Amino acid sequence: MYDGVEQRELNKSERLFRYLYDAIRRGELQHGSRLASESELAKAHNCSRITVRSSLRQLQELKLIRRVRGDGTYISSEGVRFSSRRNIALVGDATYDDPFFQGVDPYFSHLMHGLLQNGNTLDFSANFIVVQPRDVNFMGAFARQGIRLCDFDGLIFTRQLTAPELDLLEQERRHFVALQEPCDDREISYAAIDNVSGAHLATNHLLDRGRRELIFFHDSLDIKVNRDKMTGFNRALDEAGIDSSPAARRHYEIDPMSIESGAEVIRRLLDEKQTFDGLIVRGDWAFIGMVNVLREKKIRIPEDVSLILYDDPAIASRVLNLEISHIWQPYSEQLRNALEILTRNLSRPLPINTVHIIQPTLVVRKTS
Repeated sequence: MYDGVEQRELNKSERLFRYLYDAIRRGELQHGSRLASESELAKAHNCSRITVRSSLRQLQELKLIRRVRGDGTYISSEGVRFSSRRNIALVGDATYDDPFFQGVDPYFSHLMHGLLQNGNTLDFSANFIVVQPRDVNFMGAFARQGIRLCDFDGLIFTRQLTAPELDLLEQERRHFVALQEPCDDREISYAAIDNVSGAHLATNHLLDRGRRELIFFHDSLDIKVNRDKMTGFNRALDEAGIDSSPAARRHYEIDPMSIESGAEVIRRLLDEKQTFDGLIVRGDWAFIGMVNVLREKKIRIPEDVSLILYDDPAIASRVLNLEISHIWQPYSEQLRNALEILTRNLSRPLPINTVHIIQPTLVVRKTS
């Protein structure tokens, strides 16, 4: 039924049109998917190809389908099903899991602000889907919240997508852009920060300051962005002729990235009499813990040891009352690039995989 008109009162063209219209609205025919050919539709619905063409013409006028010469007919995301505005969702970890700070993760907060800011300009409705640690993957988050992939025209994923997640997105023919490279060699669209370059930049700055006993503190190397940072760090050491082998103890993993963990690891190194004159720290709370211990031990910053934070310095600067040298990552530019890729692909019957690599910047302050 539709608009109070009984199905039996409709002619064949109207019945086919409303069948397809309702199937698109319900998500049974998902945007980006290819519609059956005219002859296949005619056979399936027991009507002529002229009837099929008439129905498709109406759907095309409503921008529910897009016909590509020599390629076929595709379900579009621009039609009335989406109230003339596309639905785009930002999917990722949002909570900041630390006893000293309860709220939205600063990274996710930057991205949320950027998504809302660009909504009117690029004409889309912004949505936010939080993936919690217990969800394991975004499918778990969607199931927990009763969300369907077909509810959205496009998605932006803040964290690295796993092989099963990519398989599902490809199977469902979803338009999406990631903010990290994929876990495998699959070709997808993503807009990522060049973490190799960022760590190389930070390390070279300390080397230029005459520092030679450098240590890099990071979280799990199972995460590709951390492996990229280690690559940049080790590359700069190798170029300077400094031993970067595991035996040299140039880097340490901190888990969790908390004030206590940061304090514990730096206290242990001092107790072991390990010398260092330059530290690069991934994680603002671990950075705070380290600085507290250095101050307690009367180790001067930057005279005795130079510090660079590989994170947003806002929280650490306030807590420590310290101007912190840091690697600035242009998250607003990253999101804008992702949105540009996504909106371009939404206007195409077949997406084009596009990669944007954004360069971070070193901001030099008192700690180095």
